[in-house]
Amino acid sequence: MPSSYVVQTMVRAGLLQPLDRARLPNLKNVAPEFLNPPYDPGNRYSVPYQYAATGLAYNKSRYVPRSSWAEIFGPEDRRSFVLLDDPREVIGAALKYLGHSANTADVAQLRAARDLLRRTVAKKGFQGFDGGPGTRNKLLARQIDLGQIYVGDLLIATEENPQVQVVLPREGTTISMDTLVVLKRSPNPALAHRFINTLLDAEVGARLSNYTYYATPNAAARPLLDDFLKAVPALNPRPTG
Repeated sequence: MPSSYVVQTMVRAGLLQPLDRARLPNLKNVAPEFLNPPYDPGNRYSVPYQYAATGLAYNKSRYVPRSSWAEIFGPEDRRSFVLLDDPREVIGAALKYLGHSANTADVAQLRAARDLLRRTVAKKGFQGFDGGPGTRNKLLARQIDLGQIYVGDLLIATEENPQVQVVLPREGTTISMDTLVVLKRSPNPALAHRFINTLLDAEVGARLSNYTYYATPNAAARPLLDDFLKAVPALNPRPTG
């Protein structure tokens, strides 16, 4: 189950075998916008599994932020915050705040993001880098004002304490996709395909998201999601480019 950005690397390294789509009839359940991705045209080697947007988390009993990356990257230094321990997410957020694509290869834009991040981590409010569970626990304990987090990781805390919430910054954010692949040296590729097809079933897909709190690209599964998940806009972000 590699993340999407790893798929091309695995293909180039000869680690994956092409999928036999005839063995994956449930692929029809995947929403069209999640098919034929740039990292795997035609879904030759992978199918989408679950995804997560990255947002700004907060505890309403302590602080309610604007829906903007300016809460972290702006000039003010009045709030305590943590950033994700993932360079792709941190650099991507800085680029979005500056009005650039998270995928830019423009040297000047990347240098601007670098300089912005240098100023950001020098703030008195910066409390370091952390993963989703650590940030979630700090928000529950009211130890920080803000945290960059994967939406799914935060929603576990929301069910425990409704005061803990997440917003998607208006400048845009990133979406990380986990995928399903079959290794080239798989001892039982037929069973692997059967397992992938089972995960793409509508009911199974809904049960997965109802357990993990991560979003599903499975359109047939969405009507079967728990009402709690259906009511979270951050689980269904709109593309912004």
